[in-house]
Amino acid sequence: MLIKVIGDHPLARNEDGSLKNVKANAFPTENVIISGPGTHGDLLLDYMNKAYGKYDEDLEDRLIDTLVPLHMRKDTVLIRPEKIDLAFEADELLQEIISKEKIKFLGVLDPRVRDAIKKRGELWRINYLPKTVEEMKEMIKGAKGSIGCRPIYYHSMETGIRWLTFEEFEKLGELDNKELARHLQEINKYCCDINSCGNNEIRFFMAEDSFNLNEYKDDDFTGWDGKKIRFYYEALKSKFWCSVKSEFRKDELENEEWRKAMFSRLIGEHDEEISEEDLLGLGCEFYMHIQWLPGARIENGEVIFDSIFSKVMPEEEKIYDEKVRSIILNFRREHDDIEYINVGRVIGSLSKRETMPGRREVYIVSFKVEGEEKERKRMIRLQKFGAVERLQSGEEKDVYKAFWYADEYKRYTLDRWNACEQLGMKLLPITTDDIYETIDGVEVPLIYFERDYIDGIATDKIPASRFENKEYAARFAKLLGEAAVVSMVTGRADNNKVIHFDDGDEVIIEEEGLPVDLINAENTSSFGDYTTALSGFTEAYAMPVINRKELVSDIRKFARDYVKALVDRFTELQKEYRDYQGAFDSLFKDRIYDKKGSIAYRWEKVLERLNTTDPIRLGEKIMAEIDSHI
Repeated sequence: MLIKVIGDHPLARNEDGSLKNVKANAFPTENVIISGPGTHGDLLLDYMNKAYGKYDEDLEDRLIDTLVPLHMRKDTVLIRPEKIDLAFEADELLQEIISKEKIKFLGVLDPRVRDAIKKRGELWRINYLPKTVEEMKEMIKGAKGSIGCRPIYYHSMETGIRWLTFEEFEKLGELDNKELARHLQEINKYCCDINSCGNNEIRFFMAEDSFNLNEYKDDDFTGWDGKKIRFYYEALKSKFWCSVKSEFRKDELENEEWRKAMFSRLIGEHDEEISEEDLLGLGCEFYMHIQWLPGARIENGEVIFDSIFSKVMPEEEKIYDEKVRSIILNFRREHDDIEYINVGRVIGSLSKRETMPGRREVYIVSFKVEGEEKERKRMIRLQKFGAVERLQSGEEKDVYKAFWYADEYKRYTLDRWNACEQLGMKLLPITTDDIYETIDGVEVPLIYFERDYIDGIATDKIPASRFENKEYAARFAKLLGEAAVVSMVTGRADNNKVIHFDDGDEVIIEEEGLPVDLINAENTSSFGDYTTALSGFTEAYAMPVINRKELVSDIRKFARDYVKALVDRFTELQKEYRDYQGAFDSLFKDRIYDKKGSIAYRWEKVLERLNTTDPIRLGEKIMAEIDSHI
């Protein structure tokens, strides 16, 4: 298509590397993009003048109906999708002059936008919100901008509103009379203008609704003399000061209340009761950093992979993952009636656990099956040690031996899952599949494990505010104490004897704001330490209480609840073993018994430890350890 750009290219830069403009309008029906200073409304009028040479209300209304606001940040153009279909047309228009990976969509909190983009298999193109406090601060700092005068506004790309804080308004008093008049006139003009989202172009941050400039809407401050300007400015400043609570009069990023209030307005979320932790959870999987990846859309049952896969890119710049293609085809084979599918890579979490050896790629797959009301979500974790690792490390030269070792490790992983399940660990069912990677011209299988996504919060990520509720704390302590038993019994520890518990794998399920269940997302390092007496684990299993001594109002009750639940569950499990000893002992009778560490040998040692440990004495030792720290 023939595209016309009026003004600078949307991503044109000044000599210092900064963007020349941060706003543009797209008119898809006219194949036009116009960029420049001012607001989107100013750009609309500018386009009318340049393209039609006149102002006409009917023309303005028609153009407003076809306008798609654009924002530029760093090296990206962001589309504000107020009209979904038009936004997609604007996307196609932009791709004529800008690479697809540099075009994103705003509106992550708008279900209409998310659903429309999901159905295209393009979640990777949504501009996601900050997931940490530091990212939140960066977003706030990056929102600072101007219209025509000084950069005194915090601009919300989601709502189009420019928020003027009291501190910035107060600083205007440092200007000379002429500049002060210009700024007041700019504020006066735009606080009365309505943008394409139906919001005022300028609003006063955290001010009561009674504070506004409505009485001056017909005045021109630039025509007033200096004395009059100063008089009215001081009067307005005084009114502004009175209408804003003290904690919001200074722009302080380190002030959580100020930061939360500003961030919520920038993303278009105005619920004053929402916590900062919950704000950080909006629009993303809770406490997971997910990088949604290019995938495919499905039309009339046909899989159409994203065109970006055909783009040759340097490895360090590549935004697509070839493994996604195979994952999508595997899901299509299993579910031939998929409406849409999106695949993301989990690129990090807030886990305190040190990086462990082996492959750590984890993917999340979100897809919808025709006829089902809700989406399904599945987690995919690549096998840590497979044929690829053995071949690349030189540990194995023979491709087929590498395949065999990989399959044996898969079997060992599944055996550990069965063993943990037998002992009562709450795990979700898992399946296995594989995708392929080419090594020296040979297609080598990559085994992966697949399970349902758990819609909950890891125990070590629970917001501190939750523990202010005594009922929450009591339920949490009981669930965690019960979960500690099977973790302890199976010796979940790495090669350095570091215990893995309460560090990211245990997930709390909530209903009506209270814990109702605990599920293990993974059984990481189970059977890692199968010889140490359980009394040697008391310090590690006291830490879940000790670590929360500043969060819980009655830490001693919390400790008693935790230890009691642990002792009760241990006693119960021990009885189950003794009642069904034959079933437990024979679970891996068909496996090779090797004292070097086969699953059959590890299982035997774990059961011996379970049978010979005194639960009450174990509980007393854990409580003594807790008491020594609180």
